[in-house]
Amino acid sequence: MTASFKSPIRLVSKLLFVCTSLSLAACTEEVMEASEADELAETQEAASYRGTDQSSRSFDGKNLTDADFTGANVSHSTFRGVTAPGVIFYGATGNWAKFEPKGTTISHLEDADFYGATFNYAVFTKARLDGARFHGATLNYVKLIDAHLEKANLYGANFSGAYLHGAQLDGIDCRGTDFGGASTFWENIFTGADFRNANCEKADFSGGYMNKTNFTSANLKGANFSNTSLRGANMTNANASGANLCGVKIDSATVLTGFIQTGAACPITIGG
Repeated sequence: MTASFKSPIRLVSKLLFVCTSLSLAACTEEVMEASEADELAETQEAASYRGTDQSSRSFDGKNLTDADFTGANVSHSTFRGVTAPGVIFYGATGNWAKFEPKGTTISHLEDADFYGATFNYAVFTKARLDGARFHGATLNYVKLIDAHLEKANLYGANFSGAYLHGAQLDGIDCRGTDFGGASTFWENIFTGADFRNANCEKADFSGGYMNKTNFTSANLKGANFSNTSLRGANMTNANASGANLCGVKIDSATVLTGFIQTGAACPITIGG
């Protein structure tokens, strides 16, 4: 049974008609299937919210796969436990929006599109954002706690004052991204990440794993890299003046060509 009956009256009427010609067992099966179909329909939202005001709304537990929020306002809305791979927030506004678990169900936003969107102070806890696109987006003071952004694209985005803790960021593209304003990256994994020309002034990378990360020409002034692993990292022409490099772990594959460490605590050298 594939039809969905979102009206209880229609559902009962249909089942009464069907069940008059069925055995009790067959009728019971029909009732169960119809109920499941109706429950699924209740969790699914319409595909398009383009340009609409959806602020302060709860989308908790909804199926928003490939839903289109282009230019929409979802500020203060909640998306707890949503199933939303491929969801589009192109140019949308979502300040203070929350993408958190609903019970034990996490939010799935794989390959989501946040191009040019504004989500200041948004919260992404344990959310799956692998392959998500944040090109040119503004997410000042966003919180990404235990989130997954593997191979996500943050090219040219503004993440000033961002707070990332325990996030998985392998292969993330942060070229030209602005992480100024004392962004915090505690105990995150950035293996193979790309921070070329990024602004990470006064950012806190302490205790992180940034092996094979490319910091070429990045602004790392006053950044905190204490006890961070930079094995195989490329620090070519990066400026870490006044940074804290105490306890940094490097190896023979770490590239320090033109690396500026003026006034840095515990300057690093290959073999030093």
